Amino acid sequence: QLSYSYLKDAILWTSVLDRDQNVSVLSNRNFDHYQSFYVSLSASPKFGFYQPTWDISCRRAFFDVSQYGSRLGNYKPDWTFALKNRFAISKTCTATLNINYQTREYAEFIISKPQFSMAASIAKSFFSEALTIRLYASDIFKTYREQWTMYGQGVDLYKDCCNYTRRVGLIVTYNLNPSRSKYKGTGAGNDEKNRL
Repeated sequence: QLSYSYLKDAILWTSVLDRDQNVSVLSNRNFDHYQSFYVSLSASPKFGFYQPTWDISCRRAFFDVSQYGSRLGNYKPDWTFALKNRFAISKTCTATLNINYQTREYAEFIISKPQFSMAASIAKSFFSEALTIRLYASDIFKTYREQWTMYGQGVDLYKDCCNYTRRVGLIVTYNLNPSRSKYKGTGAGNDEKNRL
């Protein structure tokens, strides 16, 4: 996938000092334009029961923040790597192990620190897939944090927090009325096809 975005009269989140220079104000402000370039590659090979998906993407923003009083400096490309591992243990049981890593991200007036996360799940279906039980765990090592610095117009802001994305859960799904297509396997349309 390859894409380019040009946003005219962009509305961006930034911080400025008020008139007496003692209080910082965080708000959305209008700017002339904002550009970004994005490219991604994906592969989904199959090795028997192991069915991985490998994703790699790169984004590069183009926006001269220095002309607005920011000391952010030049933007650099940021990369995202995702490894989605799917294991087809049987026809009714699957497991996943997903790993994500993102390098330092440059966006608007903000630099975000690298992020890493890992999630896993296992699902089992019963009664011709009428009942499905799924056990999952997200942010297993509690490494997914929101850490960024905003280099605003004369003022810098910092944030470092845990968004509590680490969890373990159990999902039970039961389909009370499983229905199949009334057209599947009935030969619908055969008369019309023979006529043509």
